[in-house]
This record gives sequence, structure tokens and C-alpha cells, in this order.
Amino acid sequence: MTAARAAGREVREVFTAARTDTALALLLAGTDPDEVGATGITDRAEYLKLPALGCTPSLAAQILFGGAGKARHRRRDDPAFARACDAVEELGAGQPAPARAPVSPPTAGGLPRPPGKPGCPSPPPQRRSGSPPL
Repeated sequence: MTAARAAGREVREVFTAARTDTALALLLAGTDPDEVGATGITDRAEYLKLPALGCTPSLAAQILFGGAGKARHRRRDDPAFARACDAVEELGAGQPAPARAPVSPPTAGGLPRPPGKPGCPSPPPQRRSGSPPL
């Protein structure tokens, strides 16, 4: 990790950055992130991360590949990847489901949505004639 120090960084900083920087993680593992095969490595790793975070396999395939077909083909064509998928699914089996985020979008300022139809703005308040504007 003398390269990190030569760049003026501490080794721990580099490792911390590699948690979210896939290209850096690949470099640390000895793989050139610009190499043709690196895309497949990255795709497989990202796919495995999503079910580990609680996504169903079909949702993970939609998020990453735009559909389940590509993930099924990868599982069929790569036995090691298929075993890793099975292991991730088994890891989540029996675990309590993670809390789900609210379905409705947040409102301005984080305040609850006013009464009315869900997702629809409430009508503006009515004012009496002769009263000052709101």
C-alpha cells in the first residue's frame, strides 16, 4: 500500500473508499477495472449484493440487468455464480424481513401529507369573501 502513501493517503482511507468504489476494489484485488472481463465481475458482484440487501432475485435482475433473463443465463452458464446466488438466497432465508420504506413519496419538509386522496394534493383552502388573501 505504498501507492496509497505516495498519493498522500492513509491505507485505511483507501480501504474505506473501496467499500463504495467498485473500480478501486477491483484494483486492490489485482484486476484492471478497464479490462473487458471486469464488467462481468462487477455485474456479478452487484447482482449478489442486491439479494443480500433484501431484494428478491427478480427485483435484483430488473435493477441491474433490465430483466430476469440475463441473470438466469448467467446462472445457467456459470456454475460458480449459480452456487453463489444459492448461498446468498440461503443467507437471507430465515432472517426477519427488513423494514420496508414507505411507498408514498416524501412531502416537502418531511411533513405528513394533508388529508385527501393518497398521492393527490388537497384542494386549496377556501376563503370567505371580503377576507384578506391567504
